Amino acid sequence: MKPLFVTLFFDVEDIITPESDDVAKWLAEILTEENAKGTFMIVGEKARLLEQRRRTDVIGAIRKHDVGFHSNFHSRHPTISEYLENLDWNDGCDVVRKNEIPGLRDVERIFGKETSCFTPPGSSYGAQLIRVLGRLGKAYVYSPVYFPSRSVNWYCGALTFSRRSIFFTDDEYCGFDKILTNEDQFEKGLSDLERFLKKQYHDGVDWVGIFGCHPTRVRALEFWDDANFAYGRNPSKPDWKKPRLRSEEEMEVAKKNWRRLARFLVSNSLIEMKTIRDLIPLYSPPESTVTFEKIRRLCETMPQGGMFLDKEYSPFEILLAMIDVLLEFSKSKEFRDSIETTEGLGPLQEPPHQKELVVKFDSILAASRDVQSFVKAKAFLPEKVMMKEGEVSIGAFYCIVAETISSLVKGEVKSQQVREVETISSFTEKLCDEMRGDMISWTIHRKDLNPEGILKYFRLQLWTLKPATLRQNRTS
Repeated sequence: MKPLFVTLFFDVEDIITPESDDVAKWLAEILTEENAKGTFMIVGEKARLLEQRRRTDVIGAIRKHDVGFHSNFHSRHPTISEYLENLDWNDGCDVVRKNEIPGLRDVERIFGKETSCFTPPGSSYGAQLIRVLGRLGKAYVYSPVYFPSRSVNWYCGALTFSRRSIFFTDDEYCGFDKILTNEDQFEKGLSDLERFLKKQYHDGVDWVGIFGCHPTRVRALEFWDDANFAYGRNPSKPDWKKPRLRSEEEMEVAKKNWRRLARFLVSNSLIEMKTIRDLIPLYSPPESTVTFEKIRRLCETMPQGGMFLDKEYSPFEILLAMIDVLLEFSKSKEFRDSIETTEGLGPLQEPPHQKELVVKFDSILAASRDVQSFVKAKAFLPEKVMMKEGEVSIGAFYCIVAETISSLVKGEVKSQQVREVETISSFTEKLCDEMRGDMISWTIHRKDLNPEGILKYFRLQLWTLKPATLRQNRTS
């Protein structure tokens, strides 16, 4: 077995407590001294403050590691979910560009290197954020969207690393924040981590993350934002409250334990430490072709009246490939051996409720041409398809095309029954329930935040979800 890839993460975000700057510095320095490395997620406003404070020592220590982007303003309102709450897809993408890209560029300018990835603050996110920054080549870390049992996936065209595959020492997503200064708790956390890594290795997992800490929570007893920006509060700077700090003696204990953790990771023969920057080229880009044999098997095994997630191709790619197969067969009466895949987005509006109807073969061909032309022009799927016999949802159309190809393989040309289609899979609602709970429960969000508009686009873009695969298998 080859080593398990492991990434160590830090969220550097506190804009209120200058004392936390020193923690970020020694965390990075100790990693460097122990030949370990991490990915430091930096908030734009934090980077600007480090520059204003002339903390070139902190910037220099972190620069030796991988740098990611952790939003422009973190907990100041409106947060990402709050400003996306009532926006449509295109307006949401425009606002993400306006609000977040300046912070991304500030981080890159101040740290003197390109960021490899991004992650939003807390549970404040939106599918538009993934699309906009993914188009810039940034991976998405702590992703709430994941393929079942896979830790690294493609979604909205971005390489994503699942939050479910990251080790935390508690249920508050705090990593080693609270326990570096407590010997007994640190010992337990280290033992839990060792068991976690052994299990992931023996399960054959490609990658896992370890959340190291928030430097601010190592230094302070409370989060900087909870006391100031919770539940939509937005106090002016003179009214900001600083959290209580731990003692200098406690910081010495924390440094000692942090060095122990770094040495444990470096010496662990089961793992290989990789930053996100290291990992991006190790995961293959999306496949550019799909074989007809693959399409044939998918069409034959498709569940009655439903769709499913594939381990190689997204539903979007499968639909466009099936359309190519069908249209080519209508011209040549033959099936091509391979088909080029197409990249794009799922629909941007909810598909209509599907009424049952019967559609003829000629109508299916005409609608296939319409969908193909629509995607070429728009780079996303229509939510519905207008056919001679009536309106068909894009999910139902997916099933119609699959059933038509299966009939043609058997030498049959016939009309198809259209029925209601489950949206990709029941897994969709599981994901949405998890995200809904996260957004509502994050203490920084307004209590009246309505996440449904945000979840709508996450749900629709599951058409783009598929696993990412390593260029080489972990098994030797």
